[in-house]
Amino acid sequence: MIIKVCGITRRRDALDSVRYGASALGFNFYPPSPRYLEPERARALAAELPPEVLPVAIAVARPGEDSWMGLPFDVIQLHGIEDPCQVPETDKRVWIATSPSGARRFPGHEVIIDTSWGTGTLADWAALESLNRPFLLSGGLTPRNLAEALELLDPVGVDVCSGVESAPGIKDRDKLRAFLKVAREHAAKTGDEDR
Repeated sequence: MIIKVCGITRRRDALDSVRYGASALGFNFYPPSPRYLEPERARALAAELPPEVLPVAIAVARPGEDSWMGLPFDVIQLHGIEDPCQVPETDKRVWIATSPSGARRFPGHEVIIDTSWGTGTLADWAALESLNRPFLLSGGLTPRNLAEALELLDPVGVDVCSGVESAPGIKDRDKLRAFLKVAREHAAKTGDEDR
């Protein structure tokens, strides 16, 4: 199971996330976001990660904007894509951030259910119960609701941002530890550590 902590802006938070069990870290390259990170800083943080931890570039697809293509990350999480024809040609692994209804439009792509854009808005779990395809779950997850989400929806991965923060871009160590503990215990129980 992919366990991703998103909106990393500080070295301490990156290292704590890895220490407590994250398998992926998200770095935000959308300038209007309060969690935006300069590419040089993100590269430096990603260089300190162990090889088994995925650094994920969070980008917004906008007309004429493809600077994210040159980022030295193997995974790009793309927001703002409405149609498969908009997915750029790249040798990188691409996760399409979309809604439960939008996920059906991308049968050939990995999808992450994320309509909250870091606001902590809970995803529509009822719509996800009938999705019938693999997906990563994001949006409104916290240490308190994660176990229920995992049992109910069985996603291939989970992604947390504001649910483990004390302020935008600042992770709360206790919340982070609690969230990752729940995720790791579920993965061990279901045998999904490497899914």
